[in-house]
Amino acid sequence: MINTGQYLTDKLPMTTTDLVSFGNYLLSDARRESIMSNPETSPEAKEELLKQVTDADIANWENLKL
Repeated sequence: MINTGQYLTDKLPMTTTDLVSFGNYLLSDARRESIMSNPETSPEAKEELLKQVTDADIANWENLKL
């Protein structure tokens, strides 16, 4: 599920390189560790977040890209 809020639409269009890089981030251990290490999120919610794409994913990916 892609959140089509304001933040995401400001980042389009993405280059093919950006899309591949973002896809790799979504599958990365860094993303999984970031989600799983949040003490305020229940285990069930963490598993659900791993199945979704959020604005936070885009922000985290951009920070790692720099």
